[in-house]
Amino acid sequence: MRIALVHSFYTAATPSGENRAVLDQLAALRRAGHDAHLVAVHTDDLSGRPWYPVAAATTVATGRGRSPLAPLERLAPDLVHVHNLFPNYGDRWVRRWPGPLVCTVHNVRPVCAAGTFVRDGAPCTDCLTAGGPRPALRHRCYRGSLPATGALAWAQRTPPPGRRLLARADRVLVPSERARTLWHGTGVPADRLHVLPHFVGEPDGTTTAPGRDREGFTWVGRLTPEKGLPELLRSWPERLPLTVLGDGPQRGECGRAAPSGVRFLGATSREQVYAHLARSRALVVTSRCMETFGLVAAEALACGTPVVAVRGSTIADAVRDHGTGVVVDRVAQVADAAAQVAGLGADLRAHCRQVYHREYAEPVWARRATALFRALASGAHPAGTGARAVSTRAGA
Repeated sequence: MRIALVHSFYTAATPSGENRAVLDQLAALRRAGHDAHLVAVHTDDLSGRPWYPVAAATTVATGRGRSPLAPLERLAPDLVHVHNLFPNYGDRWVRRWPGPLVCTVHNVRPVCAAGTFVRDGAPCTDCLTAGGPRPALRHRCYRGSLPATGALAWAQRTPPPGRRLLARADRVLVPSERARTLWHGTGVPADRLHVLPHFVGEPDGTTTAPGRDREGFTWVGRLTPEKGLPELLRSWPERLPLTVLGDGPQRGECGRAAPSGVRFLGATSREQVYAHLARSRALVVTSRCMETFGLVAAEALACGTPVVAVRGSTIADAVRDHGTGVVVDRVAQVADAAAQVAGLGADLRAHCRQVYHREYAEPVWARRATALFRALASGAHPAGTGARAVSTRAGA
């Protein structure tokens, strides 16, 4: 199949799991034998232009602006897969594209200006419960800017089922059952929602050797309020070694809250993350936001490393469903749970690797995506699926 991926890349100054997922999927489709192409625009290439903020805000608010239609018409793909249009592509072009089209909803920005369901470090779904974006305007939820938030709020005045991309897409792809439930709750029809979990690459074989020694624990992520790291550090015992991988605006606060057994290593490469996870007894996750997926948790399973997560997150859902660690009710319970997981030994680590190969390995994703894309390109229009149906089919 010839497949075109459409993506507006976020700035490299802010590490983006979405950017990475798009590039990983492009490579995976090519390795699976597809003629896959990327049609993209980069914020870093545009942001220095005069009046860029005004142009981007206008595009977001109205849907008018840069379009990928011309390169798509030249490519003539069998299927178009839209990942992200914000903030550099308009969305009016989707109604003019005649062929099969799917989109992946990576975050909650269509109904939350912040894109996180978090405000002032705490969960917030005010715009959902209020039935519109007025709370976002009041709190200036996008980068603390009223004009920038206003552009998103204007676009969000239309409920998700009426938004151009979500209404046009033959399938709306979501990476977890929690995300499927969320979007169905906003009015997106169940038969157009399809759960397609992301994948992560296989780590180097030396990092997953069965006899490898394990010590300490690892936390990975941006040091931002919704991730909950300062609260964890205030309750973390000095006797347990903890390595923090990542950087962000809360670095100073985290340093002041950390006991002596905590090491901060800053931003690291994917290979370094794998190396640390493979040496750790467990990954600890304290995120407070409703993330649609948790790549780092899948990376931990790839390394045979169990996960301790706080209830209410997508990662916690996966830990509970697959038995790959422990789920707790409060951040203050994470340290005790991590010590508990550390004592469970090699059997749990082997189970984590099995779950990775069954759910989050590249060949599994490629089979799932290929089956869906071919069916849509042939006009079969398969019904949308939940997570359990996807998992069962993928193993067939």
